[in-house]
Amino acid sequence: TYKTVVSSGPSGPNVNRVRSMSTTVTGSTEAKSIVYIKKGSELIGRGVADSKGTFNVAIKPQAAKTKISITIKNSKGKYSPYCILTVG
Repeated sequence: TYKTVVSSGPSGPNVNRVRSMSTTVTGSTEAKSIVYIKKGSELIGRGVADSKGTFNVAIKPQAAKTKISITIKNSKGKYSPYCILTVG
């Protein structure tokens, strides 16, 4: 007998509030994961979480009410669902 194994990706990152004058996006996720920040399809920031999972990624300030999306890629090459937030 064979079993189909469905491998799910990592959980989405926990992201702190982003204000219109913010120049960083901060939060937590799996340790050593790559963090990607997008505005639409444009990549506006990329960084790596530290050994405790904390990340601090530089971005250019975004206008209020801009929607940004954050995802991670873990050490196994799997992507998380996007965390979508509105700049406040």
